[in-house]
Amino acid sequence: MTFDETGKRPDLASYQVTLPTIDEKLEKTPIAVDPKLPQKPLKAIRAIVAGNGVDPQTVTLGEHDLKTMPFAGSTKIKVTAQIAKKRVPGRDVKGDVVQDEQGLFGAVEKHVRHVVATPLLRQKVLDIVTKRADKGFAIDNKKLGFKTLSKQFVMYEACLTCHKTGQVMCPVCEMRKLVKCPICKGQAEVACQICKGDGIISDQNGNRPCETCHRRGRITCQTCNGQGQVQCKHCRVNNYATGKIKCARCAGSGWMTVYMIAELEALYHFTFEEKDLPLGAIQIMAELGPKLIDRSIAEIEVTGTVTPDMEQQMPKDEIVILYKGRMPFGPIRFNIDGQSVGALLYGYHGDLADCPDFMERIGKDAIERLLIAAEQPKEASEMLPHAARTRFVREAIQAALMRGRAKAIQMYKARYPYGFSDTMIRDLITLADTATKNASRDFRLYGLIASQALVTLLQAAYYLGPGLTLVAPHLPGPGPQMMLDVGLTMLFMVLAYQMPRLAGGYALKQRLGSALKAAKVTQLMPRAGRLEWVAIFAVPAITAALVYGAKITGGVTPAWLHWFGM
Repeated sequence: MTFDETGKRPDLASYQVTLPTIDEKLEKTPIAVDPKLPQKPLKAIRAIVAGNGVDPQTVTLGEHDLKTMPFAGSTKIKVTAQIAKKRVPGRDVKGDVVQDEQGLFGAVEKHVRHVVATPLLRQKVLDIVTKRADKGFAIDNKKLGFKTLSKQFVMYEACLTCHKTGQVMCPVCEMRKLVKCPICKGQAEVACQICKGDGIISDQNGNRPCETCHRRGRITCQTCNGQGQVQCKHCRVNNYATGKIKCARCAGSGWMTVYMIAELEALYHFTFEEKDLPLGAIQIMAELGPKLIDRSIAEIEVTGTVTPDMEQQMPKDEIVILYKGRMPFGPIRFNIDGQSVGALLYGYHGDLADCPDFMERIGKDAIERLLIAAEQPKEASEMLPHAARTRFVREAIQAALMRGRAKAIQMYKARYPYGFSDTMIRDLITLADTATKNASRDFRLYGLIASQALVTLLQAAYYLGPGLTLVAPHLPGPGPQMMLDVGLTMLFMVLAYQMPRLAGGYALKQRLGSALKAAKVTQLMPRAGRLEWVAIFAVPAITAALVYGAKITGGVTPAWLHWFGM
């Protein structure tokens, strides 16, 4: 069933597909790999150790047992439908009519089975899946929509507002059909326009009685003919008030059309034949999934499909895609710095898995110096240059200085895919960031003092000197003057923030110049620390102090101060 009694989609059926065995669809035994394949990881490892205390040419290939492993897999596609509802007024026939929601579930199930059973429609589903970059391979417990195979159904509901009559009580007359006359306000009479309601007309001949109202001052209302009521215009039809108006909810039809769009989607379940595959290969395939195709790690080919008309026990709403694949895999060893390092090679790019953290052993001394520079600020100026003689430390410093932490870690992982654990890479970036701040702390402090002195001097010249006196007369009011003052304060904040960092970059350039010859001072500016934040927040405090000083000494103060009652 596509839906259960609650309208929810069930999980995939427990029907098991018989995968093609290696004897049937694939080569009976693994085949040898390209002899050039082991050279790819060897080249990568040589690039990693270069500049890190090990001669790349001393890294050699050891024993390996690499084979191209054949395997079989299948993706089970359960076609289901997601129903979207929309109510509109009236009775529309743009879709297949169903009587109720139970009938809808039956119609949707029938449509799903029709799509699976009809070769042309079924091929559309298969084309959408197999023409993806991953060919639908290794996609598990995910959904994919098929909008081109959607179907619309309609169901009619009686309007609950008007009870199928199409009309509701007029809110103005409340079905009385008459409303108070808007001219006489229900009084049936209005003031006489000749005598202005006085009953007497005054002219050059004196006062005389009004002949129109006979001295009453009021006449019969001509709008309601003295009835005090008129027909309700809100519900009037053909000059006759009905006391009812068209139902807005159903547009006067008495019915609502419920559009129900059944958008087909597929729930995937992938399995592969684990028999005859090494445990390491099984773990890699399970972890990488569709990336096996996306990264061209394995060769995957669609070998066929299984449909309900081929297997009687198969659910009527499922399709199975069969695959066969090949992936190089096997143990491999490298001789690095006098030690034999083992790993698992997989894929046509020669990627490695379960590779030991050999760089942590090779770079042990450099890591210890970097740790001392990060934990002991007094030793940072001496220890950091020694640690930076090793390439991986230099690159950690550059990554920490030029990128945010997350991007720095990502860049470093791409540069060192092997040799360091993820934890060590994160620690190296953190240590490099802290060590550069420690090694440049004295110059950053000098930069802080210089920046605050310069900012104070410039602001004093503006608020206590001739600056504000010269500028204020040329500004149209306190608003523009406040914008100018805020802009100047922000400019001074940037200056106060950058000067300590520039000083820190200069310090690192001097102390790491031999290790980072190509780096510019601006590329070596440490990331903001407590000194920089102190510099930033000190600027508004200096501004406030100078403005207050100008006020108490009777000097010129910004015109916008009166907004704050000052």
